[in-house]
Amino acid sequence: MERWQERTLRLTVVLVVASLVLIVPGLAGIAASPLLVGGVLLLSIAGFAVRERLAVLPEVFGHRLGRYGQDLWLAPLVVLVALLLVPGASPEELQALGGIVGFVGMINYFLRPVYFLVYSLLKRLAASG
Repeated sequence: MERWQERTLRLTVVLVVASLVLIVPGLAGIAASPLLVGGVLLLSIAGFAVRERLAVLPEVFGHRLGRYGQDLWLAPLVVLVALLLVPGASPEELQALGGIVGFVGMINYFLRPVYFLVYSLLKRLAASG
């Protein structure tokens, strides 16, 4: 798989995990606060520290989990950006933000074939011209 194709799939995984990181505190009744921001930042730092260990996760159902695991530290950073954009969000707003982030991730996933088609067409045009 070409590098950019793999990166689009990794982006989808990061956004879906970020969605979960936003939704879970919302479901627990936790609102956006400096404590939550600090916790998310610590989660990202911890993920960054163990990213090499996550890179060697096994293959499950034909998917190399390590390929995605090494990027999971980016999900809390996406959450951090969302929390900074909407400071003081209520638990329900956190759930809604999580839904939006997850939706963007799934749109990216479903548009991947379109990306591939456009890329293939442009590659052919460049080769013929």
